[in-house]
Amino acid sequence: REGFLEDLASLESELGLPLAMKGMIANFDIGFLADVSPRFLFVNIQRSLTDTIASILRSRVAYAGNEDAWWSFKPPGYQEWMNWSPVEQVAAQVLTTRKHIEDAFRSIGNNRYININYERFCEAPAEAARSLRTLLAPHGLVIPLEPFRERPYDIRRLPEDSAAQTRSIEQAISIVGDRLGIEPKADDFQHA
Repeated sequence: REGFLEDLASLESELGLPLAMKGMIANFDIGFLADVSPRFLFVNIQRSLTDTIASILRSRVAYAGNEDAWWSFKPPGYQEWMNWSPVEQVAAQVLTTRKHIEDAFRSIGNNRYININYERFCEAPAEAARSLRTLLAPHGLVIPLEPFRERPYDIRRLPEDSAAQTRSIEQAISIVGDRLGIEPKADDFQHA
């Protein structure tokens, strides 16, 4: 961890600017980073559970050739799920990662993080940028709005004809949620 912090400090010093990075690198270290410095702020872009799980399953196929191969970060406890079906493994991966992030956010204070709905971001990027500016302003950080376009981005969703896959994913979420004691919230299934 110390090497990681030194690397971050070097990058920030070299650039002379605040550093932003994809949070997946630090998903399981949010509490640690928040304790290290009040300058660490967190942006959580959250997508519907079904779309997230479907995307990871597609990535397993795209990068490894099949749904059985692990793809992306491995949450604590993942070894216990390796004999589960691929859709259940990914449901566990997504549910435990979300729970870890939510628990960490509860412990660091509302002025240090923001949740942005992925679908809403795609529909109104400038609105998300304004929310991000609101988070950053009290910390003396200002981002220009110009790079954020007003027109929407395409949202990657499951094809409309994939009702069977959607049902399979929702069933896996229910089964895995029960096994792990994680109750998904109703808005975890919602598109913006």
